[in-house]
Amino acid sequence: MEDTESSCEQDSIDQYDLGQHKGAGSSGRVFRGLSKLQHGREVAIKQIDKHASKVSANGAMDRLRNEITLHSQLIHPFIVTYEKQFQDSHYHYIVMELCEEDLETFVNRRKMSRSVLSTEHIRILFEQIVQAVRYLHDYKIVHRDLKPKNILLTHNAQTAKICDFGFARQLATNADADSSEICGTPPYMDPQPPSKHRRIHESLDIWSLGAILYFMATSEQIVPASELLRDPKQLSATLEVVRNWNFNFRAVKDKQMKNLIEKMLDKDPSKRPTAEQILKEPFFGSEPEASSLVSSFDSGHGSLNRSNSSFNSSNLSSASNFSSRSGLASGYPSSPGRPFSTINESVVSSKSRTASRADKMPSEPITITKPLNAANLRPQRCRGPDAYYTILESHEILLEVVQQSWSSVIAKTVLISADGQTMLEYLPKAGDVVYASKSVPSSYGIVQQEYSVEELMAHSNRRTLHVQILLYKEATRFVDSVRSKTTKLRIDTDKARVKLMSNEPPNFESLFHDRGIKIIEKSKGDFEIRDPKDVDNRALKSCLSPPPQYHQEWEHHKLCKEYLLENERLLNELSWKFPALVVKASGSGRRLDICRQPEKTPPDERSYAGTLR
Repeated sequence: MEDTESSCEQDSIDQYDLGQHKGAGSSGRVFRGLSKLQHGREVAIKQIDKHASKVSANGAMDRLRNEITLHSQLIHPFIVTYEKQFQDSHYHYIVMELCEEDLETFVNRRKMSRSVLSTEHIRILFEQIVQAVRYLHDYKIVHRDLKPKNILLTHNAQTAKICDFGFARQLATNADADSSEICGTPPYMDPQPPSKHRRIHESLDIWSLGAILYFMATSEQIVPASELLRDPKQLSATLEVVRNWNFNFRAVKDKQMKNLIEKMLDKDPSKRPTAEQILKEPFFGSEPEASSLVSSFDSGHGSLNRSNSSFNSSNLSSASNFSSRSGLASGYPSSPGRPFSTINESVVSSKSRTASRADKMPSEPITITKPLNAANLRPQRCRGPDAYYTILESHEILLEVVQQSWSSVIAKTVLISADGQTMLEYLPKAGDVVYASKSVPSSYGIVQQEYSVEELMAHSNRRTLHVQILLYKEATRFVDSVRSKTTKLRIDTDKARVKLMSNEPPNFESLFHDRGIKIIEKSKGDFEIRDPKDVDNRALKSCLSPPPQYHQEWEHHKLCKEYLLENERLLNELSWKFPALVVKASGSGRRLDICRQPEKTPPDERSYAGTLR
């Protein structure tokens, strides 16, 4: 760790107030911390005792170095965000994103209260976990210690994030790697027999995913803890118990989930599906509707060059800060010059700026019909194949266009005002090679040109300014995608939670409490019904009319939709600031009374409370 200490001399544990003890692992303890330099911002701080016997022995220091090296370069909405590391004479410290609790604690707590997870909730969380694993496997990184304890939850258990990369390994080549080291936690670790020819392969993580999904579905391990030997010296015998155990797949009620678990827990590693294949399983239904660009950075997955997957920031793509299914932001960028995480930049070969995909002539003229509007959207930063997309604290849109797909070399930067009226185009200084990083750049380069939206709209359907119009259009698609996942108004009734989203015209989403049915009505007029109990036809898309069994839910959805539209109109007349508004309601009548909250609430946080009667 000495090689990194000099770069972190300004960091000290004195900059934090250590609070609640969150948990302990094999290498250290985790505390809730408050940053004294960032107005009490909450973080998680992992404290590793340098002199503890567990740390000084059995390669623990190597694992710690490995954890920092890998974790510090991972950017994904479903991986816990690494911020920094430093040390003093007694401890190593790793500062990370703070989450609420781990998946094991959450499931066991629900089990104690006899409240099992719904199939839809499991589907949402498990899809996020698999997306993160796919992201790791794209870069030949095998976690090797996936288990419920290493899955952390946030946003009221609606978002899952992978943590603890101490045992993770990056495969040096596309071939499997040999390792005599066996690591993990039975029964979540692959039960292959110990051997000097045991292979490190992505299938190790797939077994873990199968065991995790079984645990989420049944609140039980695939092999009861009472049947597992606790002595680490008897690991071979424990793995043999797992290999020979007759798994009770019948305990999984959902047929599609059960089929998926059986595939992931195949005793033959070569027959297990890849993470990519798992996401295409019927259990997840079809992919969310999105543009090709937005969907690529929603999942953190794009067209990568597998022939050269060395792990560094030059070819490691970041991912979207919102979930393609839940729409929850996982992190927000600071203003330019204030990075929210650190990264060791790696030098990559410079290529001609003329190779930028943004400079290619589109096959058809692109039309701009109206200015984009990013007002009131939360700051966030994510990665697409051709650019880094950022919503700044000022609500301006920043596009850092790369030279080639999934490259980190910036060819040009575009800054668009929050109201979409102006666009500034920047180029790097002559002779400079600029690399993108996890933080917002402190400087955008030299201003090349300023454009007004009227000028760009006037050149629509022409071949002039095609690059600028293309960039503006891509920024608009990004903003529209974020708006379609951002709640503007909400009604909570005794039957459902109904949301009006921020896009124009708006999407509507209704989630019903009793049966877990979800209705998603798109701005284009089509709608989707998701029923977690309907195994054979879970997703009904583009329905002209709902099936009879969903008549009551559909009528309630339409009633709440009318209330939301009416109150949106009334609040627009008051110039109310969205989306800090939440409309609460109960009952199922026809009138919505609205009352203003006390004026002592800050103007940007005021809300209305209403009651359906």
